Amino acid sequence: MYSMRYTRLWIGLAIVFILSFGVLGYYGSEVSHTMPPILNRVLTMKGIVLFNVV
Repeated sequence: MYSMRYTRLWIGLAIVFILSFGVLGYYGSEVSHTMPPILNRVLTMKGIVLFNVV
């Protein structure tokens, strides 16, 4: 059985993960809302144009 010390460490690690992914998600959504990527064209690996903005 785990001692209380290991349980506290696992809980601490879970809190760090949850907070880290929360911050990452928040700033990721902020960047995508303020500056979404706008593609001019989409190419295949061979260089064939699939999509082109006119």
